[in-house]
Amino acid sequence: TSDGKIRYETMTETRDGMKEIFGSDLKAFPYSRDFATWEEAGIIEQELIQNLLFAGVVIIVVVFGVIQDVKVSAVTVVSTCMVILETAGILHFWEIRING
Repeated sequence: TSDGKIRYETMTETRDGMKEIFGSDLKAFPYSRDFATWEEAGIIEQELIQNLLFAGVVIIVVVFGVIQDVKVSAVTVVSTCMVILETAGILHFWEIRING
């Protein structure tokens, strides 16, 4: 979400500011309980895309390995991709955000 990105950027800017003040031998660092979730919000989108791509490759390999007919395998893969796309569309229109 855009709020998560703003929080993540705020956290990293605060850390960078502390490095500028105290130098590279950072003996002090900013800490907040909220930073744990803010850091997660900064990387969740990248990890989501990466995991979906890996899962897609696994689906393709398994389907083509199990189903020997190429046409049937292709239809199965396309159908599975359409289900994932429809789910993402529903999440978008219901304004459900993927976050930790």
